[in-house]
Amino acid sequence: MDALADVLNVTRISGSVLAHVHAYEPWGLDLTLANGAAFHAVTAGSVWLEVEGEPARRLMPGDVVLLPTTGLRHLLLSAPGVAARRYAADLKAELVTATGDLVIPGPGSPSRFLCAGFSYDNELSHPLLSLLPPVLYVSPADDGPDTPLQSTLRLLMGELSRHQIGSEAAVERLIEVLFVHVIRTWLATTADSTPPSWLTGLRDAVIARALGLLHSQPERAWTVDELAAAVHVSRSTLVRRFNDLVGEPPAAYLTRWRMELAARLLPGMLSRRRGGILNIASTAAFQGLPWTAAYGASKAFLVAWSEALHVELRGTGVRCTVVCPGPVATPFFAANHFPGQPPAWLMVSPESVAAFALRAYERNRSLATTGLLARLGAWATRLSPRWLNARVAEGYARPGGVGRVPTGPPPEGVP
Repeated sequence: MDALADVLNVTRISGSVLAHVHAYEPWGLDLTLANGAAFHAVTAGSVWLEVEGEPARRLMPGDVVLLPTTGLRHLLLSAPGVAARRYAADLKAELVTATGDLVIPGPGSPSRFLCAGFSYDNELSHPLLSLLPPVLYVSPADDGPDTPLQSTLRLLMGELSRHQIGSEAAVERLIEVLFVHVIRTWLATTADSTPPSWLTGLRDAVIARALGLLHSQPERAWTVDELAAAVHVSRSTLVRRFNDLVGEPPAAYLTRWRMELAARLLPGMLSRRRGGILNIASTAAFQGLPWTAAYGASKAFLVAWSEALHVELRGTGVRCTVVCPGPVATPFFAANHFPGQPPAWLMVSPESVAAFALRAYERNRSLATTGLLARLGAWATRLSPRWLNARVAEGYARPGGVGRVPTGPPPEGVP
């Protein structure tokens, strides 16, 4: 699975035709989409696009434009300064023909263009559309008339013109294919100054594969070493390129994507008034963790998000619990190149963490920490100065450092 396909599937973005317009000069349309992104493609004549804060632009045949911001008012005009009519139900009732085309009569030259929309749940920030510029242009003048985008556009306009059996279904799917081609073309031609994000990371083959793996197995406890081995680069190369192109470490990105998945599931739980979210963080959330700061920061973020969501969900029938285990008997310490690991008497088994987490969830706890020692440690780090916690953690977290975690027998009274 690639990351772009996964985002489109998870967010359920869908396209539909607003109008297939045949307009004769002078004419003007004033459009605002209440839910989703607007999309326009010119197939004959010319169309002027005006968006507040952007220079007016003349669109020629083959030009497409995507306006990803929900509710962005924009004008489509035969010429700058022409009066524009609001695109609404009364205009469609007046001008739409029996074949479904919208015809604007006039004495002047004709233009032909498509108006479409891409809808999605706009209560959540869209993980793709929110990364795009306010106005995204793609023109055949840049890449020629025989690109996949232009071929798809010709297929789409042919379906709109012929009105054959199944055309409505074909048109909706071709619009969604056209959307993917627009994103591909923008990624291929955008300047290197584009801010880092998962979307710009797709321009790099190695990072695109790494993102695809994270999206295909978001439930997996990925380590940087495992991810680097899977994409056949060194650990340092992966970390450097991922940070440069995506703008955050792999662990932080994976945490955010998991929360995105949870947020997308939440509306269904709320409508059914049952269900819940059970997150596993770490006691690392309560202290600075030198040399693995991204790991500690992502866990702290997960705890804060989960505790806030727990409060928001009161009375809805939906629960949210976050569990912070102490050291767990897994390959975590070796995989992350810690110079040592806590002694066996401090460790808990993965099975006991799972059982503890389920009990905490059933009791509708907002935050739960496993075991007396882990709870005492979490309590102590919350009361101690953060700089002191970081200095203590540095001893066992620093690669090649001398561990300060006790390695001898347990203190008296500890089983």
